[in-house]
Amino acid sequence: MPSVLFVCTGNVCRSPAAAAIFRHLLQQRRMAAGWHVGSAGTWATPGAPIHPLVQRVLKEMGMVDSRHRARLVSPQLMAQADLVLGVTRHHVEALRAEFPAHAERVHLLSTMAGHTFDIPDPANMTLREVRYIVAEIRDILEAGFDRIVQEATCRTHPSPR
Repeated sequence: MPSVLFVCTGNVCRSPAAAAIFRHLLQQRRMAAGWHVGSAGTWATPGAPIHPLVQRVLKEMGMVDSRHRARLVSPQLMAQADLVLGVTRHHVEALRAEFPAHAERVHLLSTMAGHTFDIPDPANMTLREVRYIVAEIRDILEAGFDRIVQEATCRTHPSPR
């Protein structure tokens, strides 16, 4: 089962939005069966809900993820993921340093669409700015969908389950 883990800082804005959007894209392409799509944060407060403005924007886009609760990146999550996508270069650097055994699986999200840029944190932004950031994440995931699928499905590692 291919597994993708999206990572941001608090796991309440960017990474849960990316996970919800990627799940939606998989469903649209009738590929959702057999995939595990998750998110986590480098400095998350476990159990925190998704940011209300991000939740609102996802709902406007037809994607609701009211069950999301923040969680910290862990050795187990890293071991289970075939592909780990950080939303900023800082996240990628931190994940590669903390989990060197999984460094080859860690990439910057924007590189999946052929770019190299960080996605700003919308936590203290206006609704308009949050809409822009979530749309940017959607655009990256749409443009990089085939590469994400390829990267996640070409990895093989023993399942800890």
